[in-house]
Amino acid sequence: MTSQPQSQISIQMFTDKMILSTAKNHKDILLWAENSGTVAFTYTDENMRTFVPTNKIKVIDKNLYSEFFIYLHENKSLFTVWNTGSTKFHSKFSVSDDRVSSIDISYDGTLLLVGTVSGGLYLYNLMTGILLKSVKISKNELLSVKLYKSFIIILDKEKLCTYLLGNVMQGTNDVMPKDLFVYYNNGNAILDNFIIENDTGFLYNKSNIVMINLTNLTPIKIFNIENQEVNDLH
Repeated sequence: MTSQPQSQISIQMFTDKMILSTAKNHKDILLWAENSGTVAFTYTDENMRTFVPTNKIKVIDKNLYSEFFIYLHENKSLFTVWNTGSTKFHSKFSVSDDRVSSIDISYDGTLLLVGTVSGGLYLYNLMTGILLKSVKISKNELLSVKLYKSFIIILDKEKLCTYLLGNVMQGTNDVMPKDLFVYYNNGNAILDNFIIENDTGFLYNKSNIVMINLTNLTPIKIFNIENQEVNDLH
């Protein structure tokens, strides 16, 4: 790709031929043409004081919207939705007063899930920005919030667990998760990242990777990376 004076911290496939990227020392969001390796479009948000934090940019389902993406402002709870074909943002809205730590979007692009540093879970209608449900899930920061099929999978600093989306939306008193995977590691080096690829979960830190069966949240394989660091996993 064309050289840029920045260090890329987040990359999202926008289409089969386009890639979105952000950088920690650069406030712009870049849309790259994969074939030519050149920048096709640059998005500059005048309200953005710093940068888009790592893993806080998401492509919205282009069947519902039309070439839109959403991102979170650093150290804020402000989201911006952008149409890739426009020089002006589509919409902005704020969510919880608490600092946002993790986000996800439903497969159909209608639901925005927000996790906070104080353990709160917020569900929003992405089209309207209206809050649908808020739940105090944990006493710890929600490191990752993922919607998988009919379950919400949540990672905090103590455990990985799943909740039925329907139960959360209905506000049932049963706040216990369906299944639980506790991953204490002698009090340190917790597995603080979680992604889902090909119906398999991956918990990891800089030196360990655990493959997770998403049906019952049990480990499948454990990898220890010796003398190396895992900065990101794809």
